[in-house]
Amino acid sequence: NNPAYMVLQCAPSCKTCDKIDIKNRCPMDPEIKDVYGPGEIDKMFEDIVEPDGQFQVYTPVIHSRPTFPKTLSENEEVDYQLGPWVVTLDNFLSEEECDEMIRQGYSEGYERSSDVGKMKFDGTFDILVNDGRTSTNAWCNDDCQTQDVTKAIESRMMEVTGIPTENYESLQILKYEVGQYYRTHHDFIEHHVDRQSGPRILTFFLYLSDVEEGGGTNFPKLEPPLTIFPKKGRALIWSHVRSDNPNRKDGRTDHGALPVEAGVKFAANAWIHSKDFKAPNLKGCV
Repeated sequence: NNPAYMVLQCAPSCKTCDKIDIKNRCPMDPEIKDVYGPGEIDKMFEDIVEPDGQFQVYTPVIHSRPTFPKTLSENEEVDYQLGPWVVTLDNFLSEEECDEMIRQGYSEGYERSSDVGKMKFDGTFDILVNDGRTSTNAWCNDDCQTQDVTKAIESRMMEVTGIPTENYESLQILKYEVGQYYRTHHDFIEHHVDRQSGPRILTFFLYLSDVEEGGGTNFPKLEPPLTIFPKKGRALIWSHVRSDNPNRKDGRTDHGALPVEAGVKFAANAWIHSKDFKAPNLKGCV
């Protein structure tokens, strides 16, 4: 069930010693193109927030966008700021879907959340548990991945973004109790640019519960800083990369999970890559 482990951990017996070198195991294919080219991420967001568009059923709200729309009249007021795209869909999930995803998290088992650590000799990376991230999480793999609710949510995300689910990392179901947080960080990982999956270009973040107090998603580098608060069923979407160069990090979307002050915050996120993530992941190529 874990081809990458077998290739790397029993290389002499499996006669795969040449595959320990990631350049041999995971060659880049120049014929495989990014899902979105220059300017196309902007177009994706424009489609999501189109006033008469198909996604109005999810109640899209613009919190930040790169430019004012051409249709904006001279005296018209707006309630968003200029900056990178940050959009919420306030009715993306049903209450039943939220509750079921929380149950799936308990079924998979919540464990201490971690970050990416140092690169090892075979091109894979250590797991880093640190004080900058204190939540617990469960990965929606195996049985969770086959559930109808998971398939329905991923299909809906694909519909909104236009990006196939092969480009998605598995849903990460998150649990934040009182006092837990994730310090300011960025979801873009530099080494992915030179890997078969390409970099993470979007985060599709799902709030699975209301929170009594605290627990917002904070973007401290935006002007002014922006905080999106949890609301059960709400989705939050932002980009990690520049629209004019989807392989280049947009540092303005540094963000963090503010401490929960009262209640429990349940959420889930999908990190979406510029190329197929799932097949390279099975081979230890991300």
